[in-house]
Amino acid sequence: MAINTDSEFEKSGLAESGRAQQETEKLLCEGGAGNGLSMSTSGTLTVDIEKGPESEQNGHGGPQRSSSVVQLASPPLSSSKPSLSRTSSTGNAVPEQPKPKDYLLLVILSCFCPLWPVSIVALVFSIMSRNSLQQGDIDGARRLGSLARLLGIVAIVLGLVAIIVYVVVSVS
Repeated sequence: MAINTDSEFEKSGLAESGRAQQETEKLLCEGGAGNGLSMSTSGTLTVDIEKGPESEQNGHGGPQRSSSVVQLASPPLSSSKPSLSRTSSTGNAVPEQPKPKDYLLLVILSCFCPLWPVSIVALVFSIMSRNSLQQGDIDGARRLGSLARLLGIVAIVLGLVAIIVYVVVSVS
């Protein structure tokens, strides 16, 4: 199934705004000599305004002359359509950071230790970390994942200590 995006592009305002920008640049380049406008190849527009003798004098008896320099955006280098994707087409995209871990397996293993209330809290933090990552909150997912790992390790260590104490007390 083929999708014709050219007709949708023409219907949207993007195509017309691109045409308007091209027409403006064409008018500035062509009609600049007679009306005080001049445009350089670097995209700089210079506007010279010279007021006649009927306007206010500058104090020295001569006509006022003012000049403004405006930096215009340079036209796109390629004639392709603008990209609607999140990645940059210029090749200088920010490298992807590795996604943070939620330590779900560690937390599930810690649930088999006798300190299950701490393990359940660690399980909740691990699931919250996974949900934060799915919503795009990388920092929140990293923070919640490290908290889940800490609580999982604490539950395992304290659970093993409780088992050892129980064995030692019951044998003697």
